[in-house]
Amino acid sequence: MKTRLIGAGAALIVAITGLPLATEAQVATSPMTGLVVPQGASTTGQSGVLIYGTVTAVAPTYTTAQTHPLSLTLVGGLRVDGSGVTQPVSGTFWQATQPVSGTVTANAGTGTLAVSGPLTDTQLRATPVPVSGTVTANAGTGTLAVSGPLTDTQLRATPVPVSGTVTANAGIGTLAVSGPLTDAQLRATAVPISGTVTANAGTNLNTSALFTEATFTTRVNTQGQKTMAASTPVVLASDQLTCTSKVAISQTASAQVLAGVASQRIYICAVILITAADQSVSLVEGTGSVCATGIAAVMGGTTASMALVANGGLSSVAAFPWLSTATNANALCVLQSSTGNVSGVITYRQG
Repeated sequence: MKTRLIGAGAALIVAITGLPLATEAQVATSPMTGLVVPQGASTTGQSGVLIYGTVTAVAPTYTTAQTHPLSLTLVGGLRVDGSGVTQPVSGTFWQATQPVSGTVTANAGTGTLAVSGPLTDTQLRATPVPVSGTVTANAGTGTLAVSGPLTDTQLRATPVPVSGTVTANAGIGTLAVSGPLTDAQLRATAVPISGTVTANAGTNLNTSALFTEATFTTRVNTQGQKTMAASTPVVLASDQLTCTSKVAISQTASAQVLAGVASQRIYICAVILITAADQSVSLVEGTGSVCATGIAAVMGGTTASMALVANGGLSSVAAFPWLSTATNANALCVLQSSTGNVSGVITYRQG
């Protein structure tokens, strides 16, 4: 037995070989009526074959060359594979530029890759940021930092500090250099000073003690004055005053001849020493027994080192001090290398 479908008008005729063929009137009144309808026909009163689909939570797995029902989602959606084509999207976006989040790895190749988005503090400070155009800003009560080229007026308004090493070639013109000078540079040439200098000494300036030129002239006496009242007193330095004291020396062993005084040194004008035997002598300073603590040479070495013959000696006399101890409060001692008598005198002052 064979079957075939024959379309006749709005009816579907099924012809089965070996069976009598149904007439068109029989088809029109049978349950098959309404299976075939023309395009654009009204849906009212139409009937047809029901197509089934399988409802699953996930897409089923298929095997090639097999027949399967349609696949439906749990909410009645028909699963369709649209991965191979471009899907149209319609609607209104909430902003013109869409945000992108996550990690984006991009390769610009040999061209330039333009990236838009906020920079981190480290990225912003890595290279200078050019500023152009007109910027109107209000710093409020703080400090407004502005970066960009300064005008000539702005550049000259305040000194510009220069640091580091600058190597420059002025060519045939004049090279102007601004910045602090080193001590060597400042002392290399005379620094000209012109104009009027106004100084304020604060509250410690005794203006009554200052001499004007007229006052100083009247205080300077002419040469040859005979009385103290007609003279201008001069204060000499402590190491320029005459010696007003002396100490007699007579010893047969090293000894201290002058004791130290706190905050004072010993200034010597004259030294006369004579030895009764061949031996060496020295003048030393220090503290303790025979100046042994912190000993330092004043004349000779720190041991008896100036060789004298018997009944001979040394003599040095001056109107002003020519020799002194180096440390305040040190004593003065005469060292000798033998037991022969050493006699003499030292004139001095302490101050």
